[in-house]
Order: sequence, then C-alpha cells, then structure tokens
Amino acid sequence: MGDALNTDAKGQGYLSPPASPLPGRNPAADESAERELLAQAHEFALTLIARKQGSTDEFIEALVAEFGTGVKILLVDLVNLLAEDDRLKRFDREYVTSYLKPADIETVLRGEKPKRIASESTLDELFARSSAYLSTDKFVELIQFTSKLREYSPYNNMLVYLQRPDATHWATASHWRKKFNRKVKDDARPLIMLQPMGPVMLVYDVTDTEGPQLPALLADLFAVEGSFNFEIFDRTIENCTGAGIVIKYRKLGAHHAGTAIRAPQDAGTRGIKATIELNEAHDLAARYATLCHEIAHIYLGHLGADLEDNLWGARLGMTRNQRELEAEAVTYTVCYRAGLTTKSAEYLAGYLGDGKELAGISVDMVMKTAGLVERMGRELIRPKRPKGEGATKQS
Repeated sequence: MGDALNTDAKGQGYLSPPASPLPGRNPAADESAERELLAQAHEFALTLIARKQGSTDEFIEALVAEFGTGVKILLVDLVNLLAEDDRLKRFDREYVTSYLKPADIETVLRGEKPKRIASESTLDELFARSSAYLSTDKFVELIQFTSKLREYSPYNNMLVYLQRPDATHWATASHWRKKFNRKVKDDARPLIMLQPMGPVMLVYDVTDTEGPQLPALLADLFAVEGSFNFEIFDRTIENCTGAGIVIKYRKLGAHHAGTAIRAPQDAGTRGIKATIELNEAHDLAARYATLCHEIAHIYLGHLGADLEDNLWGARLGMTRNQRELEAEAVTYTVCYRAGLTTKSAEYLAGYLGDGKELAGISVDMVMKTAGLVERMGRELIRPKRPKGEGATKQS
C-alpha cells in the first residue's frame, strides 16, 4: 500500500512522512537535530583548529567534551565539511586534509592509532624499529650524549652514539695527531660523521688511539666552559626577526614562561609567520631557554608549515606530550652546550612517562633543529628561500 495522500488547508495534496518503526521517534525531528548539531560542531571545530592543531584523538576528545558522545556519529561528515570550507586558512586546510581524514577518524573510533606516513629518515626508521632505543632511559641517555663535545653538531654526535654508545672522546686522525701527538691504532674502528660542505668524515674514539699520556684537560672536554654568553640571546633574536618570527615580552603568570603563536594569514601580517611571547619577569637565561623551546616548536613544524618561504615544514597531528618532548630535547641540548643548566632533563622524564610517546617523535628532526637553534645564537643567518619542500637542514 502506498503512502496516504493528505490535503492541506489550501486543498493541496502532500504525502505523509513514513511512520517510524520505533515508538515515539520522529525521523524528521531527529534529522533536524542532527543537522543543528553538525552545524554547531562545524563552527566549534573551525575555532578549535585555529587555536590548536592536535592529534586526531585530541580533536575528537575536544568535540566530545563540548557536545557529548552523540557527536561521534557525525565526525566523518564533519571533517568532510571542514575540508570543503573556504573559510579555512592554508595552514588549517593542510591540517584537516592530512590529519583529520575520514579514515583516521574511523580508526580512532575503533580504538586504534592512525597509520602515519613512513619514517621521515632512515635514522627515524632505526629508532622506530629498535625497541632498545624506545625506552625512557635510552632516550635520555641519547639526548645527554649528543649535548656534549661541542666541537661537533648534535646531529653528528647522535651518529657517533648510534655507532658506539660507549665512546667518550672522539676526533679525526689528524686532530689526535696535531693536538695530542697520538696515533690511531691499525685495527681502530672508524666512526662515520657528516662533513660540513662534504660527504662524510671519519673520527676515532680515544680508546682507539695510542701515544703520550693524555692531559687532564681532556677529561673536561664534555664540561660546559664558563657562563652563558648573552650575545647568543641577542643574535638568536635577530635571526628570528629575519625568519619572520616576532618576539614580544608580556606579563605572564609565574609558571608561564612563554608561548609560540602562529600568525594569522592576512595582508596585514605579510612576512610575519609566528610570534613568540616571553615572560618579561624572567631573567635573560630563563628567557633564552624559553626562546629555544618556542623556536623548536616552530621549526619542528608543530605550528604548521611556513608556506611563504618554506623555511620549515609541517608536522601536525602529534600529541601534546610528543610536541613537548621534542621541544624540550632541543632545549636541553642547546642550553647545555651554551653553558646553561635547565630543568629540561626533568621535563623530559615527565613527558616520557612509560615511553610510548617515543614511537611518534622524530629524533632526526630533534637533532637537526637543535643544531639550527644553536647556530642561530652563533652567527647571523641569511634565510634561504628554497622553492621545494620546507625542511630544517642541519648536520
């Protein structure tokens, strides 16, 4: 039997909506409520994304906290709407299309983790495949190891650690001969490092050399010499300005050191890519540590890509702990080598927890970024404007 034909007050015929098989349920009202909820969630998500680009899990948790668990059935429709929304800024659209895919939403709703793009480097793949490197103790040991021997970059020190974690002091054969009159043993095992402006260079640990008694000074090669040179701070600020990062001093709470904020993309902010706010009540040493931390967030891609000059790429969708873990590792490395003692080691342990967060970080990027931030305090960098993919390059 077909639907009943009714007539309205004007005598016009219309079909009655089909009866609901569920007592007390009105399909038309339910559909209207869903449309209203989807519209509200859409506007909320736009504001959320503009403020924070977290992991898929964090995105869903924020929506559930605002609208309840019922919003979960609308999430796929929501991200499809977001992907087509012309109001999205370029950074935000990149985040939605890369980290809020419908497939990722469905994966998280099943209680699983979304599969991400393959490791960014062979070194990251090594860490990802080796459970030994994914332990809390091993990671802290790596960061402390790479912070030492400032004659070489953090990245090169990491390469030494991966080849020989028990190494104590290393140098090229010519350096051992000229400075310490020591010869590399015939059966010595060379350690490979990247050479500035060249392919690779070979270094040798002190245990693979022989010759005169080593001076006591060698035992202190890992020690930080002198106090912090505040010219490093000023030079870093100058390099930030050249990269389009504005530094501002604010009255912040006693426990708020600073923050990095992505600049809005409009004609009035052309050339300004991010702002770093520092607590004006802190001394210069504390400000420098905070500055390193916030620069790290920017160059690690936690705020999105530099789409204007490609000075840094985008690495969105990480958890808060993963973002803080990477930034603190950079801060510890740079500050230690600059003569500052910070609480970064304590923070590292706190963010590590049971070590599960390590699977989502890039040790390769941490070391390259640490080398870049250190260089920003050492020399004036004229930003290059690569046309290809934005990435931090430092060896």
